[in-house]
Amino acid sequence: MSMIFFEISDLRRFVAQYQHPSGIQRVVLNLIHQVAERVGGDRAALAFLDFGSGEYRWLPVAEIPGGVADVASLSMALGGDGAKGSPLPTLGRYIDRPLAYRFHRAIRDWNAARGREAHFAQRNSSISEWMDAKAEAAGRATARRPAPRDLSADARPGDTLVVLDAAWRDRRIIEMHRRAHEAGLQVALLVHDLCPILCPELFPRQSALEFRDWLTATMAFTDRYLANSQATAADLRAFLDAHGSEAPIDVIPLTQSRLVLPDEAAARAPAVRAGRDRVDIRQGLSDSVASLSTRPYALSVGTLEIRKNLWALAQAWDRLRADTSLDVPRLVLAGRAGWLNEDFEKLMAATGNLGGWIRVVHGPTDAELDHLYRNSLFTVSVSLKEGWGLPIGESLGYGKTGVVSGVSSMPEVGGDMVEYCDPRSISSIEAACRRLVADPDHRAALERRIARARLRGWGDVADDLVGAIGRQR
Repeated sequence: MSMIFFEISDLRRFVAQYQHPSGIQRVVLNLIHQVAERVGGDRAALAFLDFGSGEYRWLPVAEIPGGVADVASLSMALGGDGAKGSPLPTLGRYIDRPLAYRFHRAIRDWNAARGREAHFAQRNSSISEWMDAKAEAAGRATARRPAPRDLSADARPGDTLVVLDAAWRDRRIIEMHRRAHEAGLQVALLVHDLCPILCPELFPRQSALEFRDWLTATMAFTDRYLANSQATAADLRAFLDAHGSEAPIDVIPLTQSRLVLPDEAAARAPAVRAGRDRVDIRQGLSDSVASLSTRPYALSVGTLEIRKNLWALAQAWDRLRADTSLDVPRLVLAGRAGWLNEDFEKLMAATGNLGGWIRVVHGPTDAELDHLYRNSLFTVSVSLKEGWGLPIGESLGYGKTGVVSGVSSMPEVGGDMVEYCDPRSISSIEAACRRLVADPDHRAALERRIARARLRGWGDVADDLVGAIGRQR
């Protein structure tokens, strides 16, 4: 029985720090979960570099107690410290802030070691409750942490190593992929985009250089490339041709579906749609996110970095808010802090976020992002370049149209269901946003197209991936 090993070294580092995936991490988690459901958790496995020993390890997906869709279980199984599981007493408020969680855990440990009962009493707890909870958590960690195997000893010719991860950041991982190829494994590599090569001005200098050198090096060990869009495939084909590689490329478009939520958040969602249990869903939201629903807003999701074109979007919104004849919604930006975004940050600091017209939600949880999508008027994605455009697809999954850049892969995602703009033109961005703001009938017509469309789900993506792996053998 041939195995499918999924490279997750970079993902392993990510889940050790964050509970909520974004971008590439979301793609990796959802695809592994879906493929494991199709081929079986005993045939689908996780492969990763043990940064301590320098060895390449693997675990069957079937041995992850909560499955790869549960980030807390995955982190625990891969050697995490458990900060993302059930929080210890008095630490629940820090569950989404790993550094703060560890800091305050250390404070509790210090006070417990010195018998300072008052410290715990002030927090409606006790030293005995703290010690009992720690012992229980340690027991869970031991029970939920399977023993990784040595990939070099267990992999066989005919097995497949699928690289979905952002593996270009570490040369040691690249060397492991080369060794896997030499051992007879078929290596399939998903290229998310070639933005660092084609638009190096949008990335830190060293990152663009490392990405180009990595992609060049992959030609020595990659049997088949996978591209997440026709646009990415065209960019990749041009790059490979320029370097004399005839390696095949399979196009596996990504998804047009809403977020895949953890069980608890998903269970709440139907109650919200039916107009019930609003207090319950409120418990999963920060005060700042919950309060955004008090007035209409447009939503832009993604890392806060230069490629997302946020400075130009803010300029367009500044023009819109100056038109007193328009009932302009607030603009909400949701994502983690990125790079080379100083122009936007300086504009926000100088104008007080355009006098409060722009709100930024840093690192939203899955429940918060779900809430933001559901309650938005429309979404805005005016990136200068993308490999696919996951937030565009997620927006469609929630039945929301949007303003979308008409370049690179983004029209493949949006089809005829969104309003397009030229991301290099502030006037074009303004005009597209103005139309969705000023013409509710047009917005509703686009939403009806979305409702009639057969949108692409993660299961479709997984089927294509399994098919590509089958063709490779």
